[in-house]
Amino acid sequence: MENAKKFIELLEEGRIRKHILPNNAPDYSYNQEKKDLENYRFFANSFALDEIMKCEVAFYNGDEQI
Repeated sequence: MENAKKFIELLEEGRIRKHILPNNAPDYSYNQEKKDLENYRFFANSFALDEIMKCEVAFYNGDEQI
C-alpha cells in the first residue's frame, strides 16, 4: 500500500515520465498480427503440417457424447 501511495505522489508531482506509464506504448499489435499470419501461412504450406495431419490420435473418453 505504501508503494501505491508513493507512486500516486510521483504521478501528481509529474516526476514520472509519460513514456513509462502503462498503456502508453506504441501499438505493435498490427505488425505482430501480420508477422504471425505470415508465419502461419508458411507453416500451412510446409511438409511439417502434412506430417502432423498424418498422425493418428488415440481415442479420448472425454470426446464421448452423453
